[in-house]
Amino acid sequence: LDNRNQKIAVNTISTTPKSQNDQLPNILLVEDNIDMQEYIRFTLQNHYNIFVVPNGKVALDFLEEIFIFIKKH
Repeated sequence: LDNRNQKIAVNTISTTPKSQNDQLPNILLVEDNIDMQEYIRFTLQNHYNIFVVPNGKVALDFLEEIFIFIKKH
């Protein structure tokens, strides 16, 4: 859904943070509102590696892939 007051990212997924730092912890941001994604990302980018997905279903799929990858290595 999209209305005048809210922008919604339907297929947004950033599986790689804008800048990855091995010294920082990782977080998964699950948010469908683009403006809120950018605000949260901007606020936390100096403290975390941020992975962004648009909804819970995509988040679960992403986490499952990460778990399988970690388990294999």
